Amino acid sequence: MKKHILMIILTVIMISVAIYGKMVDAKINDYSGQLVKNNLDPQPWLSKSFDYYGSPIQSYFTGRFDSIKAKANIDNIKAFRKERDSLWALYLKCDMSEKEQAIVSKVNGEIKEADELVDELIENVEEDKNLKYTDSIVSSGEVDELINPIMDDTNELIDLQSSEGTDIIKDMQSNLETFSAFMVGTLALSFVLLGNIVMQYYKDLKASKQPIRKASVRKKPVVKKKPVTKKK
Repeated sequence: MKKHILMIILTVIMISVAIYGKMVDAKINDYSGQLVKNNLDPQPWLSKSFDYYGSPIQSYFTGRFDSIKAKANIDNIKAFRKERDSLWALYLKCDMSEKEQAIVSKVNGEIKEADELVDELIENVEEDKNLKYTDSIVSSGEVDELINPIMDDTNELIDLQSSEGTDIIKDMQSNLETFSAFMVGTLALSFVLLGNIVMQYYKDLKASKQPIRKASVRKKPVVKKKPVTKKK
């Protein structure tokens, strides 16, 4: 195989590696973007929604009702609720799988129902009205019955985020492994071609240094001239 043909093949391989590497890089960037936007960023947002029901609401509106303690923490509860609403709105803007959308739709309905009752109880405590009614609602466990499904479903969403994130990471690893195998193969072929190019170069160099034999020149025989006889 001639040296210039080997050089062309080697150049094509290098270009192929560069193009394939760029494709893999684009895929990895896409995967990592999805992982951060749709699986890592939403985790604290979901946790905040879970914490809202698991901390202030359960502390003051489940179990034994204490209107004085509840009233003293109204501002904290409202601030927690405002932050929860803001973060939940951010979460709803994420790209979601069909399974995630189904759970979110269910949670939205559960949140609406629970928040309507909790808001009513907060208003009663804040304005010191209907406290017996509030006490009876809290003591009956109705608030627990409304917020427990939210917490369970929010946990399921968090687990789903984790499992989907794991799948994305596996896809990234698979692409990197494929690219690694491709690189090993192309590097091996490149070394073989490079070796052939070097060998061809030295062959050409050796051939150029060999002395050139001159063809022997056959001498023409000398033609003797006949003596000229003078006329008498």
